[in-house]
Amino acid sequence: MVTVWEDARQDRGIYAQNLSAAGLLGPVTATRGPRAALPLALYPNPGPAATLRLQLPLPQQVTLRLTDMTGRLVQLRSVPLPAGVQEVPLRADELAPGLYLVQTEVAGQPLRATWAKQ
Repeated sequence: MVTVWEDARQDRGIYAQNLSAAGLLGPVTATRGPRAALPLALYPNPGPAATLRLQLPLPQQVTLRLTDMTGRLVQLRSVPLPAGVQEVPLRADELAPGLYLVQTEVAGQPLRATWAKQ
């Protein structure tokens, strides 16, 4: 599995890190490039809790699905959000450490992000 994200460390870039089936992390690699506005970001990642940042072109009801790596649904929320950049904290207090898949839809486009809870 490869986890990919964008952040502002070391100027700007897109970063990737391999994750083996045994849960071991490989080296982080980076590609420099112009920053584009991403419709979805999840931070901090990894971390004990996370915030989902969404860029919405129009106000909409956003449904967030959080599943573990076996596909088991561990959280389902529906949140009305205005247009623009919005932040939604994930409810992570009762989640065990591990990898989770966050899924939502913005303007009809399905979006996904993987989050590592510490």
